[in-house]
Amino acid sequence: MGPEGIPLKPGSHKVGEVQCRGPTVFQGYWQLPQASQEAFTEDGWFRTGDLATINSAGYISVVDRIKDMILHGQCVVLFTDFLGVI
Repeated sequence: MGPEGIPLKPGSHKVGEVQCRGPTVFQGYWQLPQASQEAFTEDGWFRTGDLATINSAGYISVVDRIKDMILHGQCVVLFTDFLGVI
């Protein structure tokens, strides 16, 4: 999704936030209604926080994060630490 809220066209080489929705995407954060509201668009798309480009074949390449940390359970993983592992 581009910064203007318009989906990016494949092959445009522009960076946007990855958003997803579907039956396997969680519905919100347990007992955190404010965080759940911030994490989802009004029409139900989950804002992943990943910034990516999309090539002409429709494949995405993650290039950055909006925030430099990932919450996993009760652990905070810095994205720079994660990149050091992969």
